[in-house]
Amino acid sequence: GGREAETAVWQNKKVQKDYINYYLSKQKDKAFCYITGEIIPCSNNHPSKIRNTGDKAKLISANDNSGFTFRGRFVQSEQAVQIGYDVSQKAHNALKWLVAKQGKNFGDKVFLLWGTNNEKLPNLTDDTADMVFFESESEDLAYTKEEIAERFNMAVAGYKAEINNETELALIALDSATTGRLSITFYREFYGTQGNELIDNIQRWHNECKWHHQYKKKDKKNIRFEGAPSPMDIALVAYGTEQNGFLNANNKLIASTIERILPCISDGARFPLDIMRAAVNKCFHPQNYQEVYNWNKVISITCSLVRKCLIEKGEVWDMELNLNSDDINYNCGRLLAVAHEIERRALRMANSDNVRNTNAIRYFTKFALYPCKTWGIIYNRLAPYIERLGTKGNKLYQLMQEISAKIPPEEFEKLKSLDGRMA
Repeated sequence: GGREAETAVWQNKKVQKDYINYYLSKQKDKAFCYITGEIIPCSNNHPSKIRNTGDKAKLISANDNSGFTFRGRFVQSEQAVQIGYDVSQKAHNALKWLVAKQGKNFGDKVFLLWGTNNEKLPNLTDDTADMVFFESESEDLAYTKEEIAERFNMAVAGYKAEINNETELALIALDSATTGRLSITFYREFYGTQGNELIDNIQRWHNECKWHHQYKKKDKKNIRFEGAPSPMDIALVAYGTEQNGFLNANNKLIASTIERILPCISDGARFPLDIMRAAVNKCFHPQNYQEVYNWNKVISITCSLVRKCLIEKGEVWDMELNLNSDDINYNCGRLLAVAHEIERRALRMANSDNVRNTNAIRYFTKFALYPCKTWGIIYNRLAPYIERLGTKGNKLYQLMQEISAKIPPEEFEKLKSLDGRMA
């Protein structure tokens, strides 16, 4: 009665080892293995199904005996690469397991970060909120600025605690150009304390790309957080369009954009300016978004990217409202925001349930291209709303005068097209 239940045969390590030895003993073709440096049973038929169970693409393949793509370099395909059967099975099955366990899929592309000692590591494709909160099982989560900063620093300290001189980390991206062939499109290794540099770069990304966001949802509730957006959301904002109430874009474009952003997170590389400019261009076209929620998401993520690129240029840009800035782009944005608020309040007084788009929003695109000329139109159309709002708008009128005083008239007249600071 006190005996333990016997281990299932397929879980018995000795049976597994004996079968492996038996199977290998039956393999007659032995050759020099490029991995181990030994003469062992080798195979030209390597496993597929790496990204998922239906994946036919292979990382290593040499079956082209009609086109002979290896000719010119080698006489036989075996000369290109020769890997032991045992070694190949172990490597491919380990990679499959890691991809299933912690890989991130975007279309056909997979991103994977792992440590050889199974260290707990951050997910590079997470935004700050996911990285800090959503691994927690606690339902009572505070999303204050201080709470996020505290938890983020605790998370970073936790990741660093797992790194020592023996640490070996690898970051990989896999993609298939054709149905049968899989490529490693991105690869980095971090040895020992280089792992700390990786965590430092991730921390720097989340700090320099930080802005106020409220586009995330959990349990149908909007979540406000202060931090960096995910590469996925950045790609959607820069290249996506609104479809059925949500931002959407081509899977291959999203995946390739994420791959371009990855070195900014892992290596501290400079953020691609064309992605930032694409996002700025999107935020200048509010008319393309029926859902205000989507445009607000575009605005806040664009602010993150503009701030990141300005910091890389050596400029210091805080997230808080800068009342003392003399930057003409920034002040033009503030001027438009005040005009929007005056009209919005006046419209709400007349009809609190259904507030249509203001003239500031309607002329947003034109204002970004021709600020001086368009401001004249917006200001003229503001007159009836100022009259309706009356003394209730005194603070806004005063603010508009203060901002106007910071914009030199001759520079305003000459100004052609605003940049991302306006957002």
